[in-house]
Amino acid sequence: VERAVGRLSCKCGEVYHEIYNPPRTEGICDRCGGKLYKREDDTAETMYSRIKTYKMKTIPLIKYYFQKGILRTVNGDQDIEKVFWEIEKILNKIKKD
Repeated sequence: VERAVGRLSCKCGEVYHEIYNPPRTEGICDRCGGKLYKREDDTAETMYSRIKTYKMKTIPLIKYYFQKGILRTVNGDQDIEKVFWEIEKILNKIKKD
């Protein structure tokens, strides 16, 4: 939730975060100099609603694939390179099988 609520966007497509990836100049895009904005739906309330919907729709799928023995999981709370490496490893194994 914190990541989404702190997101800052630019019309050029560049994305920043107030804490984790702030622009050099507050409110200004490093790439094009445009004014940064927050999406109207990037609120804590909206994020919690999205999480609730995600869980309602996803948990049945997770159970289904787990019962079939084909569910693969990756810890997303790691460095992005580690997450990528683990996903690539899983996909390569599936490709070989």
